[in-house]
Amino acid sequence: MKNNKKFKESNIMFSKSGTGGLYARVSIPCKWLNLLEIDQEEKQVIVSFNEKEKKITIEKKK
Repeated sequence: MKNNKKFKESNIMFSKSGTGGLYARVSIPCKWLNLLEIDQEEKQVIVSFNEKEKKITIEKKK
């Protein structure tokens, strides 16, 4: 069976909000978003965190 996993090494970008809170961002290649049919109009996603496996998953909201 062919492995269809794609990998991209990336850095997390940290910023402070206007009220002093900290937030983080990571960039995702647009090609991947296009394959998931995510665009500027259809942009809602579900982000989940598996604490045991230490994995973050992003899926398009159905």
